[in-house]
Amino acid sequence: MSFQILACGSNGSFQLGLGNDKDHNTLQHVPGLEHLSAVAPKMFAFGGNHTLVLYPDGHLLATGDNEFGQCGIESPSKLEQFTRVPGKWKAVAAGWQFSILCSFDDVLYSCGYGPKGELGLGKHRPISPAPQKLTVPISDTVDSIQCSISHTVVKLSSGVLVGWGASRKGQLGSHAPILTASGKAKAVPALWDPVVLSFGKEAKEFCLGRDRTILVGDSINVLGSEPHEVHVRARSVKSMWSSIHYIAQDETTIHSVGNNSHGQCFEYELPGAVKDFTVGSEHGLVLSADNCVYAWGWGEHGNCGVMRDDNVTFDFLNKVYGEDGEGEGEVVMIAGGLATTWVVVKRGNVHQP
Repeated sequence: MSFQILACGSNGSFQLGLGNDKDHNTLQHVPGLEHLSAVAPKMFAFGGNHTLVLYPDGHLLATGDNEFGQCGIESPSKLEQFTRVPGKWKAVAAGWQFSILCSFDDVLYSCGYGPKGELGLGKHRPISPAPQKLTVPISDTVDSIQCSISHTVVKLSSGVLVGWGASRKGQLGSHAPILTASGKAKAVPALWDPVVLSFGKEAKEFCLGRDRTILVGDSINVLGSEPHEVHVRARSVKSMWSSIHYIAQDETTIHSVGNNSHGQCFEYELPGAVKDFTVGSEHGLVLSADNCVYAWGWGEHGNCGVMRDDNVTFDFLNKVYGEDGEGEGEVVMIAGGLATTWVVVKRGNVHQP
């Protein structure tokens, strides 16, 4: 038995780890990970043009744009294939040109470029070409880390949320306004160091969109850009940059709220039951019970598969993996990045529908 990673989509900076910089509209086998193929990855993290994959034993690998060391390695400036990041890591997340790493002893590190406080290293440290330790106001076990383009939120085991980065839209809560030279009050544009956030302790989970933080509890509460509340109890919630997608408790149907300019809102009939779903920046992926993966949404770079009539809008479910194509192994994980699509399959134990 072995596990194989397949990927397609945006690849101008080698973020698919294929050894070339061409976009791909069909899933490609990702090379160079054979020595880790005995187990499935634990998680992926996606930046603007870089990708990280973490394995359960702490092995972390990165590929893509590394101009500012956002891959956790000081050089070279581009990684054409997945390359080992020094150290052993418990969790990882990534934003536009930065990454956040968590060690097994729950120490947080950041690397890359953060002109809006994304690194959490203070106003005078917008660049860190190697992982640097963050000073967090509370010492506790890290439960989860989420990054969006320019902000980060960390949930501690106590339920407390800690955050830093861009904050102008209120995505990190309310903070004392600052005064301009003319005496006008304006929102704090950035939190340069990690701070305890004033919200979210009762949230069961959370996710991030572009300039927004989404809290999930008895309802779905959106803070930041276009704030609103969705009065539903959900068992699974995912966020694209500008839309929210959820499955309500005791349901199996995906619902969507938000921007639908390129078919991002799920209004489709899936052949068979939903086994899993996830989203990227502006596209989604759904795994059906019969081991097929479908994509929908904005597919400009091949992340939703082959276009129809050169149309980047996939306002339909487009099969990217299934029994009449690649479907030779059981899908065990799907992941969506910034216009990239990732499928992990188990080989040697062929799925029987």
